Amino acid sequence: MSALGVTNILEADAAFSRDAVKPAAPGRSRRVSEVSTSRRPFQEVTGRIAEAIDSASSQTLLEARLAVEAVRGPHNLVALAQALEIAREEDEAVEAALEALDVYSSDRVAADLDRTGVRLACELLLRKGRLEEVREIAKNIPLSNHLKVDLAVALADAEHFVEARGFILSSEASSKNAALGYIHLLEGENHKAISRLRDALRNSPDDAVSALNLSIALWRSGSRRKAVSAARHAREADPSREDALCLLLDLLFAQGDFKAVQREMRKLDAQYRDSSPQMLIMQARLFLANADLRSAIRLLEKAAKYSEQANDRETEAEVRSNLVRIRAASSRESRADSVREILDLSLKFPESDVVVSNLAQVCWRTSDAAVLSSAFDRVKDTTFPARAAFIRYTLATLRGESVEAANFAREWYQIEPLNPRAVTAALVALGIGEERWEEAAAIALDALSSGVLNDGASKNNAAYVLAMSGRSWRAIDLIRNHADESYELKATLGLAHLAAGDVEVGMKLYRAAADAADKDGDDARSLMTMYQALIVRQLGALDVHDKLTVTALSLPPFPLPDDWEDRPEFVRLHRVALRRGYGWPLSI
Repeated sequence: MSALGVTNILEADAAFSRDAVKPAAPGRSRRVSEVSTSRRPFQEVTGRIAEAIDSASSQTLLEARLAVEAVRGPHNLVALAQALEIAREEDEAVEAALEALDVYSSDRVAADLDRTGVRLACELLLRKGRLEEVREIAKNIPLSNHLKVDLAVALADAEHFVEARGFILSSEASSKNAALGYIHLLEGENHKAISRLRDALRNSPDDAVSALNLSIALWRSGSRRKAVSAARHAREADPSREDALCLLLDLLFAQGDFKAVQREMRKLDAQYRDSSPQMLIMQARLFLANADLRSAIRLLEKAAKYSEQANDRETEAEVRSNLVRIRAASSRESRADSVREILDLSLKFPESDVVVSNLAQVCWRTSDAAVLSSAFDRVKDTTFPARAAFIRYTLATLRGESVEAANFAREWYQIEPLNPRAVTAALVALGIGEERWEEAAAIALDALSSGVLNDGASKNNAAYVLAMSGRSWRAIDLIRNHADESYELKATLGLAHLAAGDVEVGMKLYRAAADAADKDGDDARSLMTMYQALIVRQLGALDVHDKLTVTALSLPPFPLPDDWEDRPEFVRLHRVALRRGYGWPLSI
């Protein structure tokens, strides 16, 4: 995001937007990686395994059907339901499980004697999303301790948190702490989740699910190193879990520890690295971190193809929308086309909020707000809070609603204080947009002390708000060694010197920045001229210093672009000018 207030959170960049790894449900069947350690061709190995499984499942199903024909009792019905599920005959599997539970409901003695059968039938129904049936069954059949936990987890997934806790608290299962930690995590009660999950791991150190959930809770709470340690614990406890590996890699990426990512990737079997869409994404992200867009795009195209073949709609939507956004990063002229392409993807994948997030990042005109709003309406009820706050912030910015933009930016920052994008959004919206300089400066100082802003570009807006809040020398010290990295940073350093009362140096830096900005076209010079005129007035430089000297040293007036009303960065300035009673266009 530039010092000139061009919110490049709203612009395509060369990062990769992805869903955070979701908390893992204790006891739930999990998504695992299929890491091949064989040197034989991957397709040959997996093909033979699949044939063997199909043959075995067909024989098992035949035997289960014969057993039910001989004795149509609940035990045989449960065995048939399991065999049908393995054979992917899901509707018939549910029918068999329900029939078995009907018998158990009418014969509580049989149910008590065959608690394993009750549990297996209920677990099958829960896997198939038949929560309501299991809730009704629970009224008539005594549930085992472990089944109470399973039902509680399913209820929590459906956001019936009070009822879920009731089942867990009535259970004596050893997994109850793991389940309670998971529920607290879903509720956003991260500190409560941490306590329960640590208890779960003390009782069962090899519990990969609790270690994974603990890592998520620690990261959300700001304990970054402990989160990485817990993710490593989850990975070591169960190396087959792809979600644990993805979480570890995501956290290492977030910390900028690309060497550690490479070390983890090198441990993987080469066949798996090149055939798993998630691992292709991770390799692409390493190329993106090194600004090698061509190599990254090649890998992402491969990941999109594999995801489509596997009917993994979530990953396909994520990859294809990122591909459009990343390509847009290198061509401003294609931005309108990029908006249309991602909008088409949002219609193809209406359930994907990652697509909508990527749409928000390529929308750059006020007229784009309508299509973004329509796309967001389809996912807003299922989008997690941080992403929802970001998209709402973006919409408010596009619409020129500075108060709303500030509120949503602050909400986003409060949810993700370690996200440099959230920090930057708060600095721009609260500071530049609403002139709440002290509030913005407090965020800047916190972010700097926590190490969130660790390069010149990310420190840029922090310096801006620090200078405008009366901390000009702190701002100068912050970016003086970065001023040659971009004309935006040079302009911000000029602002800081103006705020310190050094008009001549400040104006000289602004002129040098304006000359460097010419390569970006007239819009950049126009925006810089407007910002200089605004800052001079906000700082009262025309009243404190000789007016003729300030005017002589300032940038000469430059016309607004014809489409300025369709450009959020100019609309933001216009709103500030109107609020202050300054003329428009701004000039000295």
